[in-house]
Amino acid sequence: MYKQQLLALPKVRYVFAFEMRSAKNIIDYHLVFASQHYLGLEKMKEAMTKIAKNGDYCFPDAHLNQATLFRLDEPSTYSPQLLEQFRGRTADYPELRDYALNENPFMNPEEMLKDLEGKGMIQVSSGDPKRRKGTFEEKS
Repeated sequence: MYKQQLLALPKVRYVFAFEMRSAKNIIDYHLVFASQHYLGLEKMKEAMTKIAKNGDYCFPDAHLNQATLFRLDEPSTYSPQLLEQFRGRTADYPELRDYALNENPFMNPEEMLKDLEGKGMIQVSSGDPKRRKGTFEEKS
């Protein structure tokens, strides 16, 4: 509900809640980040990834041995959600990027799209006749 309230603010388009856990794997709080531009949330996710060092989002306070929250190296966990959101229609890269930023831990949709294309679950249209499978145009 808080995320929806933030998205209702003028010009706010990107909101993501990071679940913060203690060393005992107990949820301490949620860090909610909001931005008017996609690069703001992209940079926040990059920072959280660097803090975690191993691709998991967590915010280590005094304890560096926190439990895994979610992994960036498992796009197949999140790709079905992306597929369901856009099922039956064409979506451009900025729309896919915005969805990825707001709804899952990825900074962009590329790994999920690679997963879906590799499984033959999506068709990719491109103006580039030399496009290689697993590559996507990032037109803003």
